[in-house]
Amino acid sequence: AILEGDSNIDKFNVLMFDVGTQWLFPGGWVANEAGNRKRVVEAFQNVLLEGASDLHMALLDSTSPPSIVGDLLEDVGRSDVFLLSSGAATWGEMSPNIIVADLMEESLGRVHSYHVGASGNPSLLRKISRATSGIHVGGIDSGSTFNNSLASRHLEPQIIVESVQVDDALDIVVEDSPKLLQPGQVVRLAWRSIGPDARTLRIKIAGSVQELVAEFEQPTLCTDQAKRAYGVISAGVLEESLPLSEEATRSVPLHYRVVGQTASLVMLESESDYHMYDIQASYPYVTVQDVVPSQVVRDVAAENLGIVRSPRESLQRIVKDIEASGTTIVLLNSTLRMLEAMPEVSLDINFPDSGGKRKKDSTFSSLDRLRGKRHRELHRELTAATSENGTPEASYDAWTLESEARGRAGSQIGALRALTSLLAQSPADVVLRRDVALSAIKMGFPSASFLAFKQVAASRPWEPLSYIQMAKGAQ
Repeated sequence: AILEGDSNIDKFNVLMFDVGTQWLFPGGWVANEAGNRKRVVEAFQNVLLEGASDLHMALLDSTSPPSIVGDLLEDVGRSDVFLLSSGAATWGEMSPNIIVADLMEESLGRVHSYHVGASGNPSLLRKISRATSGIHVGGIDSGSTFNNSLASRHLEPQIIVESVQVDDALDIVVEDSPKLLQPGQVVRLAWRSIGPDARTLRIKIAGSVQELVAEFEQPTLCTDQAKRAYGVISAGVLEESLPLSEEATRSVPLHYRVVGQTASLVMLESESDYHMYDIQASYPYVTVQDVVPSQVVRDVAAENLGIVRSPRESLQRIVKDIEASGTTIVLLNSTLRMLEAMPEVSLDINFPDSGGKRKKDSTFSSLDRLRGKRHRELHRELTAATSENGTPEASYDAWTLESEARGRAGSQIGALRALTSLLAQSPADVVLRRDVALSAIKMGFPSASFLAFKQVAASRPWEPLSYIQMAKGAQ
């Protein structure tokens, strides 16, 4: 529907992904015509929905679609991406902030995201679209038809916001920090100021000298609602940068008495109970006086960008996260000197043994989909059992048997895809993630196993085995 309804799309390609990626048209861009659109529909009808989702890899691969001679990506400019997904990143890099920071380093146009299904992570899709000035469409039932109204949302009138300011304000926070505004869109914002004169709102439009200007009247009745509104919006803005923004994020709800991911309200029986547990009704203003949410977000974004660009900073961040969990790491001076002397490429788990550009495991370049039938037991379970979302599910034994059969048939990526289907069913099961990561090493996917072990370590930082396994995966 998107291709048929948008006459501005001259050429296109389709990227399918799970633990790997595969282009539908490996020869390069194809014309936006009825025959090619029919091939897309036919391909989707034959796709096996299985395996965990490496959303990070899919987005990076979408920046470099295959090209034929004379039709290079550089010749057609940045490509817009239409992402249909649940948003559930269950394999590879799973940190929303790192995914977005890495994406901003690549040559990519706008990412228009469409949240399909009742579960997943729509907030990640919103974050990706917002960072690239794309639109986000949510609440699409996986069994419903993708109608023309949804397909044409990206064509509706819109303005891209460069900045939002309020005259004489100390700082300003905008709910969800939108970069794109469309007709009828509701935007909530709040700000702090010393005096009563901060009432002129200015929205600067990207690529234009024009400004949208609005004047606000002072309320005739002053209440604490405005303060709490500022607290709610500020906490929401800061929470998107967790865990790097944790200190600042916690201070805001503690002062403004709002709940969030880092603070909750508690009701005790008497005033003496609050004193007993040293619970303050509200923390003093001095605790948030110097917290400027917009600056915190910029600082965190810069740190995330540093992690993406530098394997050394990424390693330092891992150590910092371990110590933040209460585990002390003592490194010998000789070890510290060795790490400082090592070149960046030696610390990059994605770098090939011999020179060249940073890249992923070459085995991930194709999904190598098996055309044979699935194992009998797996087929039976998938047919009989479904999850709460209506998607097929199978047991550990059934997926393991299928994985082993694919490995014997010579398809290691197929074996990994089958085994990671267990993570798609139970993404929060860290013990299962460790088991799959161990198998991934044996199958020849060390980089993927490193990230899986790192996720286990984040959930269970007190277990030294995870760090040993991370080292083996990096080795």
